[in-house]
Amino acid sequence: MSNDVNRLTDRLAEWAVSVRYEDLPVSTVHAVKRSVVDSVGCMARGSQHETVDVLLETVRSALGVDNGSGEHRLVGRSQRLDIVNATLANGVMAHVLDFDDTILPTRCHVSAPLLPALLAACERTKPTPSAHDVIAAFAVGFELVTRCADAVYAGPPGWHGTGVMAPLGTAAAVGRLLGLDAEKTAQAMALSANQASGLRASFGSMAKSWNLGRAGANGMYAALLAAHGFTGGWDILDVDAGFLELYADPPEYEVLVDRLGQRWAVERNGFKPYPSGFVTHAALDAVLQARAERLVPADEVEAIRVEVCPQTLVLTGKKEPATGLEGKFSIYHAVAAAYLDGAVTPETFTDDVVRDEHYRTLAARVEAHVNEEFRQDEAAVEIVAGGSGEPSYVAHALGAEANPMDDSRLDRSFVALGGWPRCDQGFFGPVLSCSGYVSSSGIGVSS
Repeated sequence: MSNDVNRLTDRLAEWAVSVRYEDLPVSTVHAVKRSVVDSVGCMARGSQHETVDVLLETVRSALGVDNGSGEHRLVGRSQRLDIVNATLANGVMAHVLDFDDTILPTRCHVSAPLLPALLAACERTKPTPSAHDVIAAFAVGFELVTRCADAVYAGPPGWHGTGVMAPLGTAAAVGRLLGLDAEKTAQAMALSANQASGLRASFGSMAKSWNLGRAGANGMYAALLAAHGFTGGWDILDVDAGFLELYADPPEYEVLVDRLGQRWAVERNGFKPYPSGFVTHAALDAVLQARAERLVPADEVEAIRVEVCPQTLVLTGKKEPATGLEGKFSIYHAVAAAYLDGAVTPETFTDDVVRDEHYRTLAARVEAHVNEEFRQDEAAVEIVAGGSGEPSYVAHALGAEANPMDDSRLDRSFVALGGWPRCDQGFFGPVLSCSGYVSSSGIGVSS
């Protein structure tokens, strides 16, 4: 596809509906399967989080939606909801642990809004879409979200990129399963852009995962409206149309179409070994590495000096987190807990652990310093005791593109999250089958 920046919206919509499963490289198909496995595991464990309890009670009581009267299932829950609220709830589940996939440099979490929308669309569409249909839709949606986010990456801070850009790709992906043509797909993307929202200031609160749930639900709602002839505007992504200019001045329009269909962003998707902001991960790798080499009793540790990229303190610089959700965005708590426990798990970020004086005492000795030259997946740690310490350096955090998590590790993560017991095979249907294998013992990509 040409890299000129004319008719961008129409060209992206035309491309989105034209892609066939047979057009996808084997490596892209495998990358989609990895993303599905990771996201299903996150939904399964996240389904039991307090945030989901509050959301479902609000849907039931304040919004008057009967949790049992809808057609669409929820992961790990007995309730059923309408198609939009089911997409919302499953999306919140996918992201609430902050354990879900992340793609650099934008740090977008694409699967959390995208997969729940495709799940709901599969339940709505008759006959049920095939695994190949789902894989192609996922790859297309992932590509569009990533390209839109990349186009505005250099823009001003403040916006939560996934919340803003994920609805566009999700709308196009759902539109494929609903059978939308290129014109209606363009309208679905425009309608989703009209709902774009999400702020970084919400990090550490329930609203962060709600942003992603809403992104998927907004994409779903937009596709449904477009299917019925509702219009949202024309040329929404075109030069000087105004949408992308909200987030960067100027946007990199050529990114939207550069080698479109020749390279696939999902192949560089990253998977998290820890349920916290990705920019903490290199430091966590480093502190666990240092701990393994020399374990100093915690009461003898004088300081833990952490050298990180600039974004780490911007995004995860909360010095005294008060809740588990805030703890995910505290490099101080995360590093202290990693040193004390020798692991970082969902239990690391419960309210009780974050408020425990044992962890707070060591967190107060964590000193975080910015190295302007460090990448987002790079960090160094020094455990200081007796006036000295040995630095531990990590060039690329586990799960980053340059140090990917292998299939067997991803499968083990799924099992550790308790994924299979909370997964209804009938519900997931083609989505589970597309991931490789399904059995009573688990789901995987390494077989």
